[in-house]
Amino acid sequence: MGSETGGNGSEMVFSNRWDEFCDVLIVGSGFAGLAAAIEAKAAGSSVIIIEKMRGYGGNSAICDCGIAAPGTPIQQARGIQDSEEQMYADMMAAGLGLNQPALVKTVAENAADVFRWTVETLKVKYKDRVNQFGGHSVPRGHTTHNRSGSAIVGRQLKKIRELGIQIRTRSFLQQLHLNADGRIEGVTIREGYVFPDVHSGTIKHIGIHQAVVLATGGSPETFLLEKPRIPGCMRQWMLRQSIQRLRNL
Repeated sequence: MGSETGGNGSEMVFSNRWDEFCDVLIVGSGFAGLAAAIEAKAAGSSVIIIEKMRGYGGNSAICDCGIAAPGTPIQQARGIQDSEEQMYADMMAAGLGLNQPALVKTVAENAADVFRWTVETLKVKYKDRVNQFGGHSVPRGHTTHNRSGSAIVGRQLKKIRELGIQIRTRSFLQQLHLNADGRIEGVTIREGYVFPDVHSGTIKHIGIHQAVVLATGGSPETFLLEKPRIPGCMRQWMLRQSIQRLRNL
């Protein structure tokens, strides 16, 4: 496979001899990655999920899971007054002005639909209660029946298998490649990767017809990748590698 590498290694021109192709490549097998894969497949796209670890689900599978969503039937049955606007205000206040308003708005406006999707499409079971999590002005936390993200990830994986979507574990995203128009046309991954050795595994090149979805985890610490840690936040390395791929483009 012929290539030319420019300055920082990110400007790589390939001949059209990719090892394989897919419409959508999902990086990460947590809540977001699996949901994106399910929806992309339902829309008619061919999908590959890559996960750098040996198992599926990442932090999503082991978290003490609850979905914050306003205006759900569980809230309404308990007379809890809530709205998308109130959830947005709570999130902005909790974020100390550091969060991105447009993204917060997206979360607040779609949270109830996401909760409904997990119930109606995935058949996730929740406890018959609603909790008030930190930073929320009213009870809007919906907890899975086993108090674990595995309840959602397990149902997502069941749907993934039903749809015939490939999940490749121990597959590490090494590089994103752009075409002359600045669009991502492919990726380089390492198959057989052994965390955390970024030089392990075998190089493979995948051509992308539609999109790459980076769903590699995150935390409130993401904006401080090169600054001191915030107490209580998740480990920086969860997102550092993917952010660096984007910075290199």
